[in-house]
Amino acid sequence: MKYFYEMNVIPLFLCLLPYWYGTYLGETKVGYIRREIDTTAVGYKFSELQHIELNMMGVRRVATSFVIYYTDKDLKINEFTFEFKSEAQHLICEGTVEDKVLLLDITTDAGHSDKRVTLNEPLYALTVLPFIAVREGNFTDRCLLFDPTTLSVEYATVNINRGDTLELTINFLGTTTRMWVDPTGIVLKEEGPMGVLSKLEPESLAMKLAGETREIMAFAAIPTNVTISHPRRVKYLKAIVKGEFLQDERQTLRGDTLVVQVVEPIPPYQLIEGHTEATPLIQADDPQIKRLARKITRWSINNWSRVQKLVHWVSDYVEDFPTVSVPSAVDVLKWKKGDCNEHAVLFCALARALGIPCEIVAGIVYMQGGFYYHAWNRVYLGRWVDVDPTFDQVLADATHIGLVLGGLEHQAKIMELVGKIEIEILEYRE
Repeated sequence: MKYFYEMNVIPLFLCLLPYWYGTYLGETKVGYIRREIDTTAVGYKFSELQHIELNMMGVRRVATSFVIYYTDKDLKINEFTFEFKSEAQHLICEGTVEDKVLLLDITTDAGHSDKRVTLNEPLYALTVLPFIAVREGNFTDRCLLFDPTTLSVEYATVNINRGDTLELTINFLGTTTRMWVDPTGIVLKEEGPMGVLSKLEPESLAMKLAGETREIMAFAAIPTNVTISHPRRVKYLKAIVKGEFLQDERQTLRGDTLVVQVVEPIPPYQLIEGHTEATPLIQADDPQIKRLARKITRWSINNWSRVQKLVHWVSDYVEDFPTVSVPSAVDVLKWKKGDCNEHAVLFCALARALGIPCEIVAGIVYMQGGFYYHAWNRVYLGRWVDVDPTFDQVLADATHIGLVLGGLEHQAKIMELVGKIEIEILEYRE
């Protein structure tokens, strides 16, 4: 990457005071950010505190994250600490780069796990890109970034336009972030997915939040033209759509016409290889997860019977509770509460613990007169079959429209997709 060269020291005056930002969802202020820069013996220290308050299904939810990156003078990450707190979770992730390997140490209320990621190139943080950009000028290239909220390492593409300020467009994890940067590298304004906007403000203004928090579900709702009285009974849905959608045996797209129909597993419910691995947040190899999966499914006659028992058990065990978290199966098992993300991650861990191929599906579902963000699962039993442990559906109804597959690192893309989707229902059948 030609633009990551031996850099001059960041001016000391940038290290004197913190920089405060107000965070807005539409016209409503929902949080604030504090950023600080300091020097170290070998490079720099970048710290960022984020505080957000949202109304989720009528309930006020608060979440705070804090990250510190220690870099060398080229702004490559040497080590970092990330901490996330909400009413549902306390997560700490510490990372160190050693010999082209990122070592992650993850601790939550429910336990500890680790992860190794091989790095083919130097690793950077999103927060340092503006300082690189102001020194190199125009470029179009990619760099390797770490995202603490999804615990993932992926390539990002970076484009810069010069004007009175630099405008950076960063495509990362399927989402687009735009930054407006002054000549010293300080971000003046930042726009993320779903129109979330952060702008530089005095501390007193940045920390002054709105009296009423924004209802996130309503903000992300997708209206449609038809009222479905009993959406959980729908077996077939046909619609004219705009946007990006998954395509598989259950869900097909021809031109702008989307057809979704419930498909059932095929006896004798044969499995395929893969889709059973443990991850730092889907702990299929955790001893308590494995014991519990076997206990729930004892006396089952086949894998379809096992899946049905898991769906019903997760639905009964996890109390529906809107929350802001980094979903972790062992945390959900301990806390016994959560929204669709928590249901899906626990089900996935239990299914994989039994050797049943399972994935998390992120998409939209019809309820309360429109389509809303939702997460559920699919399992392979002779074919891919969608199930929904949140709604206690062993066969997810046809108003479940899948957008992306995978864990948090893939689901981040859904924030970019939701605001671009349009749905006009042509027909549905129960």
